[in-house]
Amino acid sequence: MKTLYGDYEIETDRHGSYTIRVEGRLVRRLTALTAYPGRPRFGNRKLEVEALEDAKRYLDALSRRTG
Repeated sequence: MKTLYGDYEIETDRHGSYTIRVEGRLVRRLTALTAYPGRPRFGNRKLEVEALEDAKRYLDALSRRTG
């Protein structure tokens, strides 16, 4: 799922990974664990939403730090 958050483009997947870009430049990429007990094979919507919220928290913290 691709979402715009301010000037940032956040792309998440159903496994909990996300990528943050601004003007096409990579700002941060977080990759979810590839295997763990109970991991849904095809991912799920809840992991995707949690990844989006995590990316937003990161951007909010980054904006507070840089002023």
